[in-house]
Amino acid sequence: MRQNAVKIGLDQLHQAVKGKKVALMMNNTALTDTGKSLIDVMHFDWHCDIGFLLGMEHGVRGELKGGVKVKNIADPVTGLPVVSLYDFPGLKPPSELLAKVEAVVFCAQDAGVRHYTYTPWMMFAMESAAKVGTEVIVLDRPNPIGGDIVEGQTVKPGYFSIIGGFEYPYRHGMTQGELALMYNDKHQVGCHLTVIPMEGYSRDMWYDQTGLLWIPPSPNIPVLDTLTAYATTGLLQSTNVSAGIGTTVPFHLFGAPWMNSREMANKLNCLNLPGLLCLDKYFIPNYSLYQEEVCSGVYFIITDRLSYRPVTAAIHLLSLLVHDYKDQFQFTSIRSYDQRAGSSKLREDLLKGRDAKDILVEWDEDAKGFVQDRKPYLLY
Repeated sequence: MRQNAVKIGLDQLHQAVKGKKVALMMNNTALTDTGKSLIDVMHFDWHCDIGFLLGMEHGVRGELKGGVKVKNIADPVTGLPVVSLYDFPGLKPPSELLAKVEAVVFCAQDAGVRHYTYTPWMMFAMESAAKVGTEVIVLDRPNPIGGDIVEGQTVKPGYFSIIGGFEYPYRHGMTQGELALMYNDKHQVGCHLTVIPMEGYSRDMWYDQTGLLWIPPSPNIPVLDTLTAYATTGLLQSTNVSAGIGTTVPFHLFGAPWMNSREMANKLNCLNLPGLLCLDKYFIPNYSLYQEEVCSGVYFIITDRLSYRPVTAAIHLLSLLVHDYKDQFQFTSIRSYDQRAGSSKLREDLLKGRDAKDILVEWDEDAKGFVQDRKPYLLY
């Protein structure tokens, strides 16, 4: 038996669902201390009355690539029906569906970076559940990249989406339970919300300090180190620059056939960004953008995760790309990119040639405001 520094509130959850018909909003990251699927435990061991499973991105068992639509099928292990959230307008579960159960139990590991879909889907469920009085139970899990560092712009009204549910920063430093409490209050959702906190967790912990079993939260996040890279090169999604998807080191790489890898690596290294070393590297994605094409790129080595600031690195590399490759670099989906960044302002500032340092000063002020706003909702 593993001796964990942090314990997920399984006993409290067991008590909370007794006698209730529930829906499960979970995936392969919802594990017990011994590595058992919580879906399986609730079905086979606890004999819960489970109406259906809600299928988020990557599927209930974590087998699907990003963006692949989840199908309405029976779960292969439990036989429970899977209701795909992709079938509903705005990806939001309808209230009449959630009215069929007394509670929705949410447990899915977040990435610590805003544009990860599980947490906004939790918020969508809260909105729909509130309309019919269905309880939402959030089994809280760690922020895998720590909760004491906050970076980046908050999402602005008009840009809320499945990659940013309300006004919180790019690297938010919150657990999902804390975000649920903040969202419920700030947006006056009126959800009957129960957050089951962890035991033994502190804000400065990274996931590998919790003692909890690591399982990839999605196919392109194979190891914990990927998340710090994802917080950097994730802002290249919805552009024509590869973020290494389709390679064995997703998000640790970025590049394109038209980029000068050595020049870009040298320029980034000359910035002397703490905790970062950049190497020039050629790569060929097996799928996704530039499939089977040779890309000239940059490989990120994060030498000190505590001093490294992924948002700072992201803004600098974007600034270099826009400046040095005016005729090649493109935003491939303006709406999607603006939602990812939190508003249109980053894209507009980059295209105007605004200095990266000036953008970061503005983003830092936004993050500082959030740090103050979040205080009443912190559980740890």
